[in-house]
Amino acid sequence: MIMKFYVPGVPVEKRIQARVMGSPSGRKFVQFYNPKARETESVKYLLTRTIYSRLAPGRRYEMYGGPCEIRCLFNMPIPKSYPKSKRALIMAGKLQHVKKPDTSNLVKFIEDCLVGVVIVDDRQVINITAAKRYSDAPGTVIIIETLGG
Repeated sequence: MIMKFYVPGVPVEKRIQARVMGSPSGRKFVQFYNPKARETESVKYLLTRTIYSRLAPGRRYEMYGGPCEIRCLFNMPIPKSYPKSKRALIMAGKLQHVKKPDTSNLVKFIEDCLVGVVIVDDRQVINITAAKRYSDAPGTVIIIETLGG
C-alpha cells in the first residue's frame, strides 16, 4: 500500500536544544526541550486530518506496524535576495539547495511526525530516500510504501 501526503509551507528541521535550569535549592541541571514542538503537532494534525478524510464512511483507521519505506521531497523556498541570474540557474536545475537545514534533520522531523499517526514506531522504517530542492511553492511531499511482513 502506498500513502502520499503533501505538507504545505517551508520544511521544518528537527532540533533538540539543551537548557541549563536551576532548582529552588540552587542545584543546576540540564533539561532538553524541543523548540519546534508546535510545528510537530500541527503537521501531525494535518496528517491525521488527511488520513481520516480519505477513509470510507464507517471504516476504522489503524496505524501500520510492519516494515515500510519513506520517500521525501523537500521543496525549499527561493530566497528573495537572489538575482534573476541565480533564479534562472535554479529553474534550469543547475543550482542546488546546499544550505541549512540538513536533509537528515528534515527527515528526522518527518519521522517524528509520522510516529503515532501513520506508523507505530520509527524503527520499522527500513529505507529512506530524501531530496531537497528549490521551488516557487515550498512544501514537503511524503510517500510511505508499506512492505510485506
